Amino acid sequence: MQSNFREIVEALVPFLQALGRLQIPHYVGGSVASSYYGSWRRTQDVDVILDIRPDQIRTLAKLLAQDYLIDADSWVDSFRHGQPFNIFYQQTFTKIDVMPLQTAHRKEEERRAQPRTLLAGAPAIRLSSAEDTILAKLRWYIATGSSQRQWADILGVIARQQQHLDLGYLRAWADTLRVRAELEQALVDAQLGTT
Repeated sequence: MQSNFREIVEALVPFLQALGRLQIPHYVGGSVASSYYGSWRRTQDVDVILDIRPDQIRTLAKLLAQDYLIDADSWVDSFRHGQPFNIFYQQTFTKIDVMPLQTAHRKEEERRAQPRTLLAGAPAIRLSSAEDTILAKLRWYIATGSSQRQWADILGVIARQQQHLDLGYLRAWADTLRVRAELEQALVDAQLGTT
């Protein structure tokens, strides 16, 4: 992995250790996951999805205060409204997008997340599965008005993971998430086929 991953892992480790200490279910998705499973690209932030209660946020914020720029009141307010929140690792100003785990797919994604080693010598980090990474990227592709960056991430994951992808799972959730047509096009574009 590229040098940007070292910066990302360094920014994530104290945050993820605090989540573990408080036994808050979580996983990392987004471009970190698509870079791991597909084609590496420099990323500007890290997506961490977690199942946190509002009453846990202040305790977590206190644990993180030494290493991160964080506003606990804004975080509580954001999560009460189902909105993401940003924290920044003070040493590198790496942005971490913290998202609430609130949809059925996000809960399934968290259940399927597995520890992966992103950097030799660093602790393993729970990443969303390749399939769930594709599904999340498909949703972002649509939400961003057909972003070519998202599409390239999707194709990269499909191309590198094609022998291991659970197409039944992908198609079932693509139907539920209303991204089936985009999934089928991605499979064709990545030369995996639709059968």
